[in-house]
Order: sequence, then structure tokens, then C-alpha cells
Amino acid sequence: MANDIKAILFDFDDTLMQTKKIKVKAIKTLGLRYYNFDIPDELIDQHWGTPFSSFYENVFTSVDNDLDRILARREMINEEFRNQPYDDAKSVLTYLTSRYLVGIVTASSKKAVNAELAGVDLPIQQLHFIQTAEDTFYHKPDPRVFDPSIEKLSPKGIRRNEILYVGDSFQDYMAAVDAGLSFIGIANNTTPESAFKKRKIRFVKRLSDLKDIL
Repeated sequence: MANDIKAILFDFDDTLMQTKKIKVKAIKTLGLRYYNFDIPDELIDQHWGTPFSSFYENVFTSVDNDLDRILARREMINEEFRNQPYDDAKSVLTYLTSRYLVGIVTASSKKAVNAELAGVDLPIQQLHFIQTAEDTFYHKPDPRVFDPSIEKLSPKGIRRNEILYVGDSFQDYMAAVDAGLSFIGIANNTTPESAFKKRKIRFVKRLSDLKDIL
């Protein structure tokens, strides 16, 4: 695989950052503190991975129809639940950015991503670009979500089949493969390795394992 790959794109939440582990606590606190709403895990799982604003709108629709108010209250408690990268994210990005063009493709908003990256020790300046929710109307598993990134890489002479996407979910896999990209899953963050094995999807158990195959 390494000989064919010239660019690597990473999912952000639950691939580079421990988002679900940390943010579920924040979401549940938001529900209880402002709405006396004990949000079921099933409701969070149902909408997890959807675009940022859509997620909060759908989860809180039964208690508040004002999205701006929901997001403002989320901001008020955000500092209590600072997102953190996985322990090996820095070393992996440092290693890969010295060998490939590397970017991030995420459904999170630019504001949310910038806020979370501002407080962590990752080599962000070495990334070729970060594509956020504002850069496309499409979202995974729609393969067109990768169009802006492909357009950025095309002037470098990089074709679709020379791009690798690294993600944690089946939605990541479906979008990447349907777009003509290669894919490697990160198991056990949101998708167990048994599920990747069942579908015969290539995966690694830790981000650091990527250094052994790329």
C-alpha cells in the first residue's frame, strides 16, 4: 500500500481525537444542567457522526427548538470537557507529514475544530489542509464529501487511488471506497475490530500501527 499512497486524509473525531469518550459526558451534562433531560445513550449513538449542528438539533429537539441557544449553552460548559488527542496522534502525524501530504476531513464545524486544536500539542502547521463542515454540502457516507480535498490534491498530481483515508466507522469506509480512495480503519474507538473483520475491511488497532505499514 505505501508505494501507491501519496496523500493521507484523517477523520478528526474518534480517529485523531478522543471525541466520543469525552464529549458524551459533556452532552449528557448539557442535557441535565439546562433541561433536566437524561439523554439516552441510544439517542446519542443514533445521531453520532452526523454534521455538528444537525447532531445537536436532533438530540435536543424534544426539549429545545432554538439551536443557537443549545449551542451557546454547549459553549458555556465546553471548557469542562476539553477534547484530547489519542496518545500516539502527535507522533503519527509528525511521522506521516514528513513523508506524505496529510489533511483532515471532518463533519465538525471550523469553529469547533479550531477551538479544540488550539489547546493540544499536534503538528497542525504541517498539515496540507483541514476540510470542515463549511467546505461542502455533503457528508459521509456520501462520497462527494471528499470532492474539496480531491480538488486540493489534484494540482499536486495526486489521483484518487493515491489517497488514503483513515477513519473509525463504516460511514468513513463507505464514503472513501465509493469516492475511489483507499481506506484503513482504526478499530475499537467506535467500531470493534470484530466488525471490521466481518466486513473484511483493513484496520489497525492503534494509530501508531500506521507507521509500520506506511
